[in-house]
Amino acid sequence: MAVNNIEAYRCLFDQDHVPKMVIGRQREMKLVSGFLLENFSLRDNEMSDDRYGSAIMVEGLRGLGKSTMSRKVLIDLKTKHTANKANMNFFTLNCWDKDEQQLLMDFTSKLKIPMADTKPVFSSTRDAWNIIYHYLRRHTDRCYNILISNSDFIPIRFFNKLLVNLKCLGINLVFTSRVGNSFQFLEHVDMCLNLDVYSLGDLNTIVEQRYQKAFLDQDNSIPKFITDTVVEFDTSRPGPCIAILKHLYPRLRDGHGEDISLEIIQHAIRHQLPNLSYSEFELVDFMQEATISMLLFLDNITTHFMSSGNYYLNGDDLRELYNMSCETLYIEPSVDEFSNYLARMLQHHILLKSNNDPSLFFSIVPANLLKSYLDEVLK
Repeated sequence: MAVNNIEAYRCLFDQDHVPKMVIGRQREMKLVSGFLLENFSLRDNEMSDDRYGSAIMVEGLRGLGKSTMSRKVLIDLKTKHTANKANMNFFTLNCWDKDEQQLLMDFTSKLKIPMADTKPVFSSTRDAWNIIYHYLRRHTDRCYNILISNSDFIPIRFFNKLLVNLKCLGINLVFTSRVGNSFQFLEHVDMCLNLDVYSLGDLNTIVEQRYQKAFLDQDNSIPKFITDTVVEFDTSRPGPCIAILKHLYPRLRDGHGEDISLEIIQHAIRHQLPNLSYSEFELVDFMQEATISMLLFLDNITTHFMSSGNYYLNGDDLRELYNMSCETLYIEPSVDEFSNYLARMLQHHILLKSNNDPSLFFSIVPANLLKSYLDEVLK
């Protein structure tokens, strides 16, 4: 397997990475872009003295790509907005786990204020704000678009200063925040956009897009297996899916792609999804209550996963494995019994039905774990 190291790093680990096409957010991007372009057109009107900037809040669950979408809009604006293109500036201020002093240090760094002007910045937040304000006042020919990501970490005082000091200078601010954490800011913003979760089709496309850039010539069923599990135990959002790909990357990067088994992927998924629903105690209880024919059926399923390396089983595969267990016990197969066994395995999350294709079934329980319990029970 070939691994594209530069692309793998960027599309999996670089928080500022923006794909060429942002999937499933065309309507939202058009709204934000249109709002900002209208602001630019007002400023470009020679009859208008209005240089007031805009503040937009983009909120949604963590891992929905709020910053990626916003960053894409702001990057594209330089291409779409023809006037003063060379003087249009864009940068991101990440507020994750930072106090006002740290944010001001980042701000002055991103503005590229000359070092001689920033000496007081580290000793006084008041002086720092004065330096930033006067620097921007001297450069009114520049159009700044600033993405403030993870704004729910911003102290309310810092947020208010951003609006008061920057919007009046014609600077556009796009904030991202998790749902439920931005209510204290909403009265101060000009537009609020709430991002919904993705459709399963769009989620598949996003994960496949990242996957294909990072890992070349790998089984295409892996992204769908990941999205199937994430949708089952989380929500339809790219964040957890990309986190799982990050977990797999070191092994692929080191040239061990041939060792990426179903069990390794299951381990990566369990590591990233704390809500993943199966417990070893429940597995033991299930097996202690199961009939010998059900245990043999499950043993055949487990052996199939271990030997085939496949991520999915279809209904015909399951019927064949059930019939094999009946042959071992010299009993006649029963449609009702088969349906009952399958329903119980689905109920205990030993098997799951694919959201991508309801005719397929998969498991997030490692086959070797099931096998060890089965061997003990079937002794």
